[in-house]
Amino acid sequence: DYQLGNTEITWTGLENYRTLVFNSDFLASLGHTCLYALLTVPSAVFIGLMLALLVERVKVGRAAYRAIFFLPVASTLVAMAIVWKYLLHDTIGPLNLLITSLGFDAIPFFSSPDWVMVSLAIIGVWQLSGFNMVLFLAGLSAIPSEIQDAATLDG
Repeated sequence: DYQLGNTEITWTGLENYRTLVFNSDFLASLGHTCLYALLTVPSAVFIGLMLALLVERVKVGRAAYRAIFFLPVASTLVAMAIVWKYLLHDTIGPLNLLITSLGFDAIPFFSSPDWVMVSLAIIGVWQLSGFNMVLFLAGLSAIPSEIQDAATLDG
């Protein structure tokens, strides 16, 4: 237990961790983190693999596709947060304008507890998929062409 400017340090042992484990706010945060990871990680890996398989088959413009799909990874987090906040805004966001023009009610993406986790998970998947794609492309490029030819012949 230490406060900045204090000359004394009080040893608390594992008391801070014991307090944390029985704190309902911490347990709720841990649950939200686990849910976010369960929504984001498998989806981003699957979409990254699908993108890598698609980009690997493209003959013309392969480098452009790699750059486009890797762009969310290379972009700054603050810039992307501003863009997503605008796109999913409750009243002026283009996505909600499209939804309301089709006759449906606007979706409160960031102001509703029911929608915020889904919205953040979609943004997380969008950001992570490009990185996973690059990893899978590196693995796919390491496969010898003889193996791919044999697999094509075998069906």
